[in-house]
Amino acid sequence: MLEFDSSNVKFAERFSLALGTRTALWLHEQTGIPASTLSNYRKKGLMPAADAACRIAIALGVDVTWLVLGIGEMRPSGAVIPYVNTRLDPQALATAIEIVDGWLRDANKDVESKHKAKIVTEIYTLLLENDQGNTPLPQQINRILRLAG
Repeated sequence: MLEFDSSNVKFAERFSLALGTRTALWLHEQTGIPASTLSNYRKKGLMPAADAACRIAIALGVDVTWLVLGIGEMRPSGAVIPYVNTRLDPQALATAIEIVDGWLRDANKDVESKHKAKIVTEIYTLLLENDQGNTPLPQQINRILRLAG
C-alpha cells in the first residue's frame, strides 16, 4: 500500500520549496489563481483543488503527485519543465540594482556576486509587490539590507 502524505503542512512545505524565490504575484500571473489564495496555500497550509494543483505544478515545473501527495520526486529525471515567461520589469530591476549598489558603496562593502544577486532579487520582488500596493517598501528594503550586511 502506498504511503500518502495527507498533512497540509507538508503540502505547504513542498509548495514553498517548488515556488522558491518566486512570488505569489508571479504565480498568479502564470496560473490565474488569485495571489491571496496562493499565499494561503503556502502560509496556512490550505490544500488546493485538483485543477488549481495541476496549474500550479505545471507553472512551477514540478510533478503534481509530488506536490499534492509527496510521492515521487519533485522533478523526475527526464521531465519536461515548461518554459514560463517571467516578464522582467527592466525599470524595477534597474532600481533594485541601484539601491543595492548605493548601499554597498555607502557601507564600503564588497560582496560576492551570488550574494549580491540574492539581495537584488529580494528588493526587485519588493518593488514589484509595492507596485501592486502590497508592501511598506522603505522598511522592508532596510530590513533586507540589514540582514544582508
